[in-house]
Amino acid sequence: MKTLYQIMLMLLLSWGNLNLCHAQPLIRQNGNVYIEDEGGESWQVDTTKLIVHVDTLKMPTDIGWKVNKLGHAKIFVPPTTPIENVKDSLCNLPYVQSVEYNTFAKSATTYNDPYYENQWYHTAYHFDSLSTAVPTSHKDIIIAIIEGGVDFSHPDFGITLNGSNPQYGALYVNTNETPNNNIDDDGDGYVDNYLGWNFYTNSGTIDPTPTHGTKVFGLIGAKANNSIGTVGLIGERNDIKIMPLCAGPLLMPADCIADAIIYAADHGASIINMSFTASWSTQVRDAISYAKSNGVLMVASAGNNASNTQYPAYDTKVMGVSSVNSSNVLSSFSDCGALDVAAPGEHIYTPTKNYGTYTYGYDDGTSFAAPMVSTLAAYIMAQNPFISADDVRCIIDTTALINPIYSTYQQSYEWGNPNGDTKPYCAQTGFGTIRPNEAIEAAKRKLPYINFYETDSGIDYYDMYFDIGNCPDNICHEPWLEDFPDAEYTYSWDFYPLNSSGFYDYWIDDYGDWFACHFEINTYAQVSPYFYLIGTIKDLDDNIICEMGGLYHFNTSLVGSNNSFAMTGSVKSGRIILKNGTPQKNKQATVVVYSMDKRIVHQQTFDMEQSEITIDVSYLNKGYYIVKVYSDGADIFNEKFLK
Repeated sequence: MKTLYQIMLMLLLSWGNLNLCHAQPLIRQNGNVYIEDEGGESWQVDTTKLIVHVDTLKMPTDIGWKVNKLGHAKIFVPPTTPIENVKDSLCNLPYVQSVEYNTFAKSATTYNDPYYENQWYHTAYHFDSLSTAVPTSHKDIIIAIIEGGVDFSHPDFGITLNGSNPQYGALYVNTNETPNNNIDDDGDGYVDNYLGWNFYTNSGTIDPTPTHGTKVFGLIGAKANNSIGTVGLIGERNDIKIMPLCAGPLLMPADCIADAIIYAADHGASIINMSFTASWSTQVRDAISYAKSNGVLMVASAGNNASNTQYPAYDTKVMGVSSVNSSNVLSSFSDCGALDVAAPGEHIYTPTKNYGTYTYGYDDGTSFAAPMVSTLAAYIMAQNPFISADDVRCIIDTTALINPIYSTYQQSYEWGNPNGDTKPYCAQTGFGTIRPNEAIEAAKRKLPYINFYETDSGIDYYDMYFDIGNCPDNICHEPWLEDFPDAEYTYSWDFYPLNSSGFYDYWIDDYGDWFACHFEINTYAQVSPYFYLIGTIKDLDDNIICEMGGLYHFNTSLVGSNNSFAMTGSVKSGRIILKNGTPQKNKQATVVVYSMDKRIVHQQTFDMEQSEITIDVSYLNKGYYIVKVYSDGADIFNEKFLK
């Protein structure tokens, strides 16, 4: 029995030819669906309906659509129906002028915190928009800050530890530890470490006296929209948490710093922020190496002596950060030289405490530039939960922008760089000043996707093969989860045949990392089979993290106004070979090759009279590309290939 989804889509397809020219990529995360505009802003989609603009003079009178006076109709989509396929099909109806997703509006980012206007970097570096545009992470992203101490009682933090209903704000909480019972509940060797740890006093009590740590904590996590003070870089989000690790009240001994780094790596921190400089030591070096080997991203301030970058920022395993002002010019106090990037560190308005009074003030220092980078890293991890620390670092570095007033030279980045690529670099700001929007866009391109990688055909059958591109190592197919104890995610395949000319079947391999479908067809069939394939990635708590899918054809054919084209393609030795099944005289077509980030990397025009067209792509880098062929404004061929 056909599902409602199949019946509806087959009816739509029967009214017009399959044409993906109106397709708009969807992003599926955490159970929600998003689209992006040209500026990179994400907008959540209402998956229950589509908005169709029709030509009422051409529309059949018996179709039953309720069209308003401006020619718009709402088409409702059943919950189990892939909305993008219905949209693509509606685009082909002769009386439909346009189809668009029904998106949810967002209120303008305005906070009621009275000193928000003093925090120029929120809007200048788009942290205000990231706080709402980046999808919420399915699990907490923990930023460990190694500091002298933090005063949790500042009213701008929204933290209340006493009473029957404690509030923790952005503060990390070790839920495996019972507060103040003098017992090591989780057996990690630390007693009552439910809110971090003080390595100077070897206790769970974080020193509230030093103001530096309070400023850093507030810069990231000051509670937003509480009508008090400032707004933290994370806005109103509750998926980014701060783990305070106290390494000394003012002067932090090297052994305490090393122990704090190891603790952060062992207790779930994804990022370690080190807004301090220190003398090089073997124990700190070894702790940094340990944290990196455990997948932790480390960020450190370059220093404030207008000299060379200091330790640990110059360690190659650490992201060193210099400071720039609102004009993207190196701050006069900032150290520089061996570092990754620059970030705002001048005229930064933060919560503080003066002579026992909770207050606010402007401050300067690379100590505030480093938390900007740490927070951006957390947003990247929220956008792409499968990304590695090396990839986060690479994204931040390669999307940064150098002020043209500085002289540059090409420098390779050593992390996540198997090809030895280079990028412009300068002594003042490294690879440049951070660009949060561009970094988030780069993170999206590293999300998993269904990869169509091979076809096979005979007189009476079609075979197609798929796997998941950008597939993380810690993922496995659901039925074999018990065989992979280290798995953090599972994925599953769903296959919906939309038409067939005969028998079809599909297979999943023993470990689920590829998918194959097989069609046995009637040799007299006029239409090749097509189907919808979706891959769903979930965490071990069954939360949907990412969904990927699409409508697939064995080959793409399109019937034009008076002509029909049938093209197939293959890739051999750096060449794309297109077979033109129906040569046409006095017609031309254009083949366009796109990179996966939608850039045109090759374009050429050919006569449709040719039965075979060869495109030389040997000069392109190895990777995935999309080839499309256009004729008379129509997309007559659309295929992904691997070079």
